[in-house]
Amino acid sequence: GNKIISYTDIKGLAFWDLAARYGMKSIVINVPITYPPRIENGFLLSGMLTPPEKPFWSSKEIMDDIAANVGEYIVDLDILTLSSFDRSKSLKRFYYMMEQRFKTAMFLKNKQSHDIMVVVFQGTDIVCHRLWNNTEEVLKVYRLMDDYIGELSDNVENLLLMSDHGFAGYERGVRINQFLFERGDLERRIADYDTGFTHGSKEILEHRFGGDGDAGLKLIKSINKFVWYSGINRAFIKKMAGNEKVLEWLKRSAPSITKKLIPPERFIVDRQKSVSYLHSSRTRSVCINRDKIPHDKSFDSYKRELVDDLLSLKDPDTGRQIISRVYQNHELYSGPYKENFPDLFLETAPEYIVRGGFGKSLIEKFPVPKSAHGQEGIFLCKGPGIKPHRYENYINIQDLAPTILYLLGLPVPRDMDGKVHVDIMHSSERKDSKYMEETACIYESSSISREEEKELMAKLKAIGYMD
Repeated sequence: GNKIISYTDIKGLAFWDLAARYGMKSIVINVPITYPPRIENGFLLSGMLTPPEKPFWSSKEIMDDIAANVGEYIVDLDILTLSSFDRSKSLKRFYYMMEQRFKTAMFLKNKQSHDIMVVVFQGTDIVCHRLWNNTEEVLKVYRLMDDYIGELSDNVENLLLMSDHGFAGYERGVRINQFLFERGDLERRIADYDTGFTHGSKEILEHRFGGDGDAGLKLIKSINKFVWYSGINRAFIKKMAGNEKVLEWLKRSAPSITKKLIPPERFIVDRQKSVSYLHSSRTRSVCINRDKIPHDKSFDSYKRELVDDLLSLKDPDTGRQIISRVYQNHELYSGPYKENFPDLFLETAPEYIVRGGFGKSLIEKFPVPKSAHGQEGIFLCKGPGIKPHRYENYINIQDLAPTILYLLGLPVPRDMDGKVHVDIMHSSERKDSKYMEETACIYESSSISREEEKELMAKLKAIGYMD
């Protein structure tokens, strides 16, 4: 299955902890995977993947100060707010979360001495996942963010702004597991009525109805069970209806009903028995089980044929090539942990997203465009010595940490991924970048409980981060 990772799984040092070795103090707010909260010098509020009801601050004293002066600080929306995101009450809570994050950042900026401040706002991400087709609301959030960043960056020496991805609406999806199944590489098994349900709707029900003991939940569960075992799933309804239109009408008019009561399909991937399978639609990666490769093939020859077949996939409607490029593990990853990553990474043509499920056809057409992360994000920087023009080079999110250390005049660890973008500066201002020998990890591992893991999984599904 999937494991939720926490800050203790991260072996390297954050750039602000490196800077701390040179006496620099930081304020870090809402960076993903910083729970359990820790910082060498300064103050940290942990971000996404913080278990609910757990201490998310690195200093109780400063947290009390925030509570007294700013009020409530919300790390993350709970699953009920997310699942009913477009209702006015939920939206209010969402805007309130963003506002309190901004006010907290301003309060700390003005009150705590610091050399570095790192803030992550995820409002733009959440609104695009949840309300992509409501352009007005999406733009409202972006404008608000613009105001916040404007105020926060007032009299700041160096400002760097980066998104971890872009966003787009997609018309079509490609079912990679279906392709692998038809190719004979993937084994699937019939899901039980629990695993076949989408988007954490089960968890949402459990929260909303107060757990197993509740009569409302019991009723829904027994309907689920009945529907499941009688073989009524969406594919069956399509067959009954004899046309897609009825299902589309259902999806449009009663999405919550279809989501909660009609399982998407009866199958899930049997990862142990498959030669290859999609790691997840979010990572767009394929894993290969080396011990399941047919005896007449080597790992390399199997992989080569699979890559060729993936690249030759055509959309039957348009004749377009669906997958534009396949990267191998070693082209993307390096270092001692690269074996932990999937074997192949798929880049799709612009109008397709990777989908995980099964279906009659390889291509899934969406009645309304589905929002998903886009490959291209944004990068912006300003400061003394930084050239004030359009930056032509491609900058990767991994390049951010070494470039920040360079701007601070600090050495960059040799083992740090990414590269220093010296060329953002006027040539007269460029410094030599110094390198230091690699950094040792100074934190020991611990992990979060099964309960916390379940809660976080549910939340990730609700935002749209998991299949």
